[in-house]
This record gives sequence, C-alpha cells and structure tokens, in this order.
Amino acid sequence: MKTSLKANRVGGAIGALLSALLGFALAGFNLPAGKKLVHLSYDLPFLLRPPQIPDEVRMVYLNDEAHRELNQPFNAPWDREIYARLLEKLTTEQSRSTPRGTAKFTPGSWKN
Repeated sequence: MKTSLKANRVGGAIGALLSALLGFALAGFNLPAGKKLVHLSYDLPFLLRPPQIPDEVRMVYLNDEAHRELNQPFNAPWDREIYARLLEKLTTEQSRSTPRGTAKFTPGSWKN
C-alpha cells in the first residue's frame, strides 16, 4: 500500500513538472501554439454565453474613410469645428456622457 501511494505521488509530481515545463516552453519561447493557448484561455469563458451588444454605447472613429469624407489632412490635426459639430449632435441626441480628453489638439489647431 505504501509503495503504490509513493509511486502515485512520484508519478503525479513528474506529471505536474512536465506540464509546467511544457507551459513555460510554449509561453516563454513565443511559440505559435503557446500564443494560441494564451488567447484561447481568454476566449473560453465567452464561448458559453451569447454575444452581448450594448445599445447605450456609440464609438466615433477617426479613420481613413472619415479623413477623406470630411476633407481632413492625414498629417495634421483635424479642424476643431468638426469636433464642435460632433458635440452639438451628441447634445441634441441627449447623450448622457461624452468622454473628455480623447481628442488631442495641438496649439496650432486652435482657431479664433
């Protein structure tokens, strides 16, 4: 009885050590399989529930399409009037909150 218990303990310790070494090797050496396992560990809790899309939040993106559509330069700050129109629109729509400090202005972009 003692020998089988000791053998189980040694076998369990070896299995735990090998698992830990494999985990460190996959994550520590930036192997593709390790990266997939890391990302999968974050995704697993969300696989069991349906997607939840909030209706209360809207994101405004200043992407390439917006640059072209609003005739804004790609290498300079945007015209502040566009931000003012956005804030007016959000106020008209009774937005409950508008994050501050997300748009960065340089001193040269201020128009009098």
